[in-house]
Amino acid sequence: MLSLLTPRLRLILLAPIDLAALLRGELALRAIGVEIATDLVDLPVERAIRAKLGKMERAPAADHPWLSYWLMVLRSEDRGIGLLGFKGVPSEGEVEIGYGIVSSQRARGLTTEAAARLIEWAFLDPRCRAVTAVGVLEDNVASARVLAKLGMRRIRQDADRSDWRLDADGFPGRAR
Repeated sequence: MLSLLTPRLRLILLAPIDLAALLRGELALRAIGVEIATDLVDLPVERAIRAKLGKMERAPAADHPWLSYWLMVLRSEDRGIGLLGFKGVPSEGEVEIGYGIVSSQRARGLTTEAAARLIEWAFLDPRCRAVTAVGVLEDNVASARVLAKLGMRRIRQDADRSDWRLDADGFPGRAR
């Protein structure tokens, strides 16, 4: 089981069996010994998990870290509180990131901490030279704040959405 540590979190790569358990509404991933926050999986997350499982079925296991979700586990409680991951294997040097956290844990810097660690991991792979966030809703102020803290820059903006980018050579290696 692949995992990454931050000061307050453990990021655990979820295997297909773990993703399937989340879809079944299981609130404990017994294989990894973690309780899950009751509001972690909503309808949009459920759809994303199904899409990720489909991609993983067709991909070699070596690509699964780029295709699956990583569970944000709050180390002090050993409880899964969020999901983050990439939306595919790096293509032309870029990969898109996505993330979400349960409402009770927002505004504590945890998403930034998790994303910074996952981006650090991504930049260890020579195929990944940039991380993007595409179509971020302008009214999603919290997400924009996370991206800015990560050192990402807005590269496109229209009335309701924006795109962000972080190049490997501009990544400080940790959230500011």
